[in-house]
Amino acid sequence: MRLHFGAGNFTDPRQLAEDVRDQLETLEAAHGVPPGSASAPFRFRRLVAALREQTGRGVAVLVDEYDKPILDALGTPAAAANRQFLRGLYAVIKQSDAHIQFALLSGVSKFSKVSLFSDLNHLKDITLDRRYDVGGVRPLADQAREGEGKSMDTAVSPARIPAPTAGSALLVRFPPGLCLSDGRFYELCRLNRELRIERTAGGELSIMAPAGGESSDRNAEIAFQLRRWAKRDGTGRTFDSSGGFRLPNGAVRSPDASWIGAGRLAALTDGQRERFIPLCPDFVVELRSPSDSLSALHDKMGEYMDNGARLGWLIDPPGRQVFVYRPDSPPERLDAPASVAADPVLPGFRLELDEIL
Repeated sequence: MRLHFGAGNFTDPRQLAEDVRDQLETLEAAHGVPPGSASAPFRFRRLVAALREQTGRGVAVLVDEYDKPILDALGTPAAAANRQFLRGLYAVIKQSDAHIQFALLSGVSKFSKVSLFSDLNHLKDITLDRRYDVGGVRPLADQAREGEGKSMDTAVSPARIPAPTAGSALLVRFPPGLCLSDGRFYELCRLNRELRIERTAGGELSIMAPAGGESSDRNAEIAFQLRRWAKRDGTGRTFDSSGGFRLPNGAVRSPDASWIGAGRLAALTDGQRERFIPLCPDFVVELRSPSDSLSALHDKMGEYMDNGARLGWLIDPPGRQVFVYRPDSPPERLDAPASVAADPVLPGFRLELDEIL
């Protein structure tokens, strides 16, 4: 029997309870077990016993993304409530030990970090065991070889990513059917704060090392000028290159600088503002570094426009050009401009380019 949490969004504890109820109802119907209104742990335990009785064999229990309900709710009161609910649910695996042949649980977090399995005996973490490699995630297992012979606590974490060289990017593709949920992706980014990680609409990961010195200085100047204007204007908020935005097409992007109107932000919950903001910014800036592909950046700017951005600037210091993007119109190329204005989207904001181009 399989329980899976990859499809839900569990920022409200009621969502978790409803999702588990629906999954148990489906399993009960599939195996001819009468539905009931008892608690989720009771129904889970009853299902395991019924399957053992029907087949005369030990039950295999599979739990996909066991930690996602906690990761989804990180930073909110729902995290503790979801953890308590899952502790009760997973305790059934111990209580039904006589009926279970084996249990396999997959997730991002180490078992020792989530406080869910203190009642279970003989758990074995197979993340770093090459016998269980799955096609498409081999590089992470290769990385783990550095930790062979060490204890699990000192081995290289499977969620750590080897950094590309400064200014370059690494594209990670997954096999069909294998992808990171929003919760897993958020946790991956938290564990690799020194990297800038984006997710494409197709689920690929683009992993970038920190910018080189010149690019970082230019980016700081852009963020400074935009922030200074926004403080005076007061109609929205600015974000630097560490901010992540979940676009309507499913991509998660981190423009070098961005601005969102206050009204759109006010419509979000506190939890939504704490994580990747589920909006496309009104205004975005991408700054090209010497190693960046100009065509890839043009594609990214088009994606912003398609997903709701009202104005975008692609600044290309190597070419001494600025490309201005607006919805439903081709980009405008400015050659060696002294400045560029953001009217009417950001009234009165003009970016001076003498320290950038």
